[in-house]
Amino acid sequence: MSLLRIALAPLGELHVETPLSFALLDRQGNFEREGRGILAELAQQAKGRTVEMVLHPSDSLLAELEFPPLPVARLSAAVRCAVEPLILGGSQPMRIAHGPRTEEGMVAMGWVEREKLDGLFHLLARQRLKIRGLYAAPFFLPVGNTRWCACLWDGYLVMRHGIEAGWVHPLPDSALTQMGDPPAGTDLLWLGDAPLERPELADSTHGAAALCWIGPAPSWGLQGGDSASAGDVRGWGKPLVCCAIALMVWVGGLNLHAGRLERQGKALQAQMTMRVQQAFPEIPVILNPLQQARQQRDVRLAGGDQATAATDFGRLVQATAEAMPFMAGSVKELTFEGSTLQLTLLQDANKPPGDGDWQTLLAQAGLDVSDTPAGWRLQARAGESSIATPGEELDE
Repeated sequence: MSLLRIALAPLGELHVETPLSFALLDRQGNFEREGRGILAELAQQAKGRTVEMVLHPSDSLLAELEFPPLPVARLSAAVRCAVEPLILGGSQPMRIAHGPRTEEGMVAMGWVEREKLDGLFHLLARQRLKIRGLYAAPFFLPVGNTRWCACLWDGYLVMRHGIEAGWVHPLPDSALTQMGDPPAGTDLLWLGDAPLERPELADSTHGAAALCWIGPAPSWGLQGGDSASAGDVRGWGKPLVCCAIALMVWVGGLNLHAGRLERQGKALQAQMTMRVQQAFPEIPVILNPLQQARQQRDVRLAGGDQATAATDFGRLVQATAEAMPFMAGSVKELTFEGSTLQLTLLQDANKPPGDGDWQTLLAQAGLDVSDTPAGWRLQARAGESSIATPGEELDE
């Protein structure tokens, strides 16, 4: 995939209309062209391309220190401790990143204000500009085993001396004087205008427009860690998706459990009805197995007048069940007293049909029906000598 590389302005001054320098590289990493554009224009240029950015030198705070061999997790902690004395005000407000430990034991590291970095990521996200990497200022410069590379950028000396290492200095002339000559066997490639104190460096500026963009990216940058990259702004999207999936699984499991309990309840109800019918075959209709079984038990134990009452109760229940089939499974309690049957219903009881046929059937059976706050009250009509089932004529 071809590559778009962008050089950022100082983060404290960056906004949507800030013109930024950029370069396009082909799939082989060869320079195609460079230009300037605002973020909205760069978002158009980025379509179908990988995007990388380098920070302005004023935001590129770098160091290189020596460390003993350490596991990766402990090396990160050691780097944070080592950087602490170099940062005014402590490391908490800073985003710190570092590269791998080299064979010589050196570790390159950089840091930037977390608040400024978050502002950059939010700005890029609003422009839908996704980036693969965010690096310090030196890391677009070319590099080789026998070559250092340097240039001037807005008055800062920017130098790269390895795949993973580089540095930035605000006083170029002083820095070049202190640096002296590169190590033996190493050449210094200077790109662009030379410092006043080192005019001889201008001889190596041929092809600078292309070379300052084509260097290989390091293995570490400031786009990861505890700050989200603009290419993958970590908001609430993924946590919400995970919560939604967990909720769906929980609801599905709850429905399965409720369905299993419902089937078990219906099986238990059918088993109780069958056992009551076997024990008391004289009961014509079973609406509430447990209560009707208790009533029949009490009648058998008492004998006498309660046997007649049981017969009337059975006929009343049978007439009610045949005229009101919609009450099946909705009766919570049956209360029979004298010639009155009180039905106490469940909260989710079925509603009666609106055609009124069931009331006609009850009237034919010689029953008066009235609704109560708890359910229905059925009573043999005054003067009726017996209760008929619906469809039968009453004896006169």
